[in-house]
Amino acid sequence: MFKYIKLPLLLTDNSRPTTTRQTKFQSTNFEDDNFAPIIYKIFNDTNIKSSRSEISILCQYFGTKKLANSRSSEELKIETSNDFCSIHKKNIIDLILLQDFDYGFNSNADKYVQNIISTNKTDTALLLNSIFIENFDIKNIVTGILRIIAHLKYDDIYPVGQTMAIAALKHKDVEIRECGVRAYEIWGNQESIKALKSIKCTEKWLQDYIDQVINEITEEIQTNGSAC
Repeated sequence: MFKYIKLPLLLTDNSRPTTTRQTKFQSTNFEDDNFAPIIYKIFNDTNIKSSRSEISILCQYFGTKKLANSRSSEELKIETSNDFCSIHKKNIIDLILLQDFDYGFNSNADKYVQNIISTNKTDTALLLNSIFIENFDIKNIVTGILRIIAHLKYDDIYPVGQTMAIAALKHKDVEIRECGVRAYEIWGNQESIKALKSIKCTEKWLQDYIDQVINEITEEIQTNGSAC
């Protein structure tokens, strides 16, 4: 049985000048495990540009709507959201700026986030989402967040991490787009295949990389399935 989430279908009001364009929300349902391709399609269909204000619409929606409803009573007892943010936000940003990230190896920033997410998944996801949105034009912070979420378990950062990875694919910087693909490559599950199949890139090398990742994940899943 599929779970369903309410998704804001973004409709752009083109009757207004682009400088005062308003974004409207219309509710629709979709299957929980297909949300990444749908998010990417919404970005494309509504011509959302890679600006912080517009990218933040979907990130904030999934960050607050989906996860806030799932917060456990134990998490609420640990720290309030404001306290959590004030304690950890500066630490994470400082660690990102000091790091030389390398996929497959845990940096101090990775270890820090993995430690706090082990006790408070919801607020950690929301905090990472906030840092990502607020610093969307600062390349090293955005790539740092994307590398951190790639090293987290898929379910621990779902759906906020996956939404950030999709949002990264609309960024003007090609390295940030590549980091978005890399996150799905590392998660390496069936949902990653669905998300990556929905992506079409203008850079041939990046599209070739996406196609290669899809094939490798598919082969790995088939191999592991045959071994069971």
